[in-house]
Amino acid sequence: MQKLFTYLLFAALLAGCNDEYTLIIPATEGQVQDYYLGDISTIPSTSPPSLHISENGHYLASVTLSDGPSQVKIIDVQSGQVISDFPLRSVTGEGFMGGNVQISNDGKALLVYTYNNTPGIPAFTAAIINPIEKKLIVKGIRNSTAVLYPDGKSLLYYYDLDKEIVEVSIPDTIILKKFSFKSTVDAGMLQAHDRNIFLAVERVISGTNSIEEFHISLWHYATNTKLSQATVPVRRGGGLRGYTFKTSKDMSLLALQYLVSNSINTKAYRHQLEIFNTFTGQSIRTFPLVASGVWAYDIAPSGRNFIVQEFDTTANSFKKPAIFSVSAGSRIWELPLNQTTIPQFATLAFSSDEKYVYGAYKELNTNQWRLRIWPVKL
Repeated sequence: MQKLFTYLLFAALLAGCNDEYTLIIPATEGQVQDYYLGDISTIPSTSPPSLHISENGHYLASVTLSDGPSQVKIIDVQSGQVISDFPLRSVTGEGFMGGNVQISNDGKALLVYTYNNTPGIPAFTAAIINPIEKKLIVKGIRNSTAVLYPDGKSLLYYYDLDKEIVEVSIPDTIILKKFSFKSTVDAGMLQAHDRNIFLAVERVISGTNSIEEFHISLWHYATNTKLSQATVPVRRGGGLRGYTFKTSKDMSLLALQYLVSNSINTKAYRHQLEIFNTFTGQSIRTFPLVASGVWAYDIAPSGRNFIVQEFDTTANSFKKPAIFSVSAGSRIWELPLNQTTIPQFATLAFSSDEKYVYGAYKELNTNQWRLRIWPVKL
């Protein structure tokens, strides 16, 4: 009965969500858009740019992690024009540590993670900058995971000293809300699309390092109550390594990418993409990935489909990124690429209305990164 009540409450909350996911359609309906991200380094680098498209589809933020100075570019999605381009350090005074970046709907707030080497100061911190005016808004937020809300007015983050989740205002960092969430571990990950529901993930490591548990909890923002909690055990063969996750718009599905084997055999299944029900922790779909590297994938806002790039072990090459059904696991569409040799994608993402797919890849034998937008033909 309690579970039924929770599901009904969850459905009612979703029905009352404000829709902040309207995509600005590219200038020519149905036309592939090419946005050139530029030379990321004078020295060949395998590090892809960190990309984020604002929730309303207006702006694309690109921050490079290269062998030279990290560069910030803000692109108007409608026109493809670069409207801001500058070295990150010129604004923050610190280098870019990589990872996720987030840009607000008005383009005036960009969340980045920076590092410094000053004794007594946390090495990795979050900063908020205005990339249009090239100004620092907030600096030195001590955390390793944060969510910039689409309106750019506040930040939800995991405060590692007290192991709790707080929301602070921008730019004055006044605490607006503390949540009942209390972590027992030293790291957490957050996902939120609006001030309705957010998802928190904790990683708990066993003594043998062969099994990790991901504790997933959904929280209702307004009432500060936990809607659900699930435990996902993940068996891994390579010790502690990084992992990434993405969620559907309603937070009911979580796509988790993680390492399963440390084998040096490039034809071994080294990574895996697994989709879970966030209420029950039940595994819905398992998708093995081959070799190592940065894996590009996304789950559609509706939760019906996901997109990922496969590796052909026979041909020893990457396949065209394709969209698969979550429920059936079947391939239903692939990107219409014309290249003879398919490049490895660093980023794949659905637009908010699922009519378009964004992809970023490094052009073969160059240091040039290209972002393209494809209309989805299902």
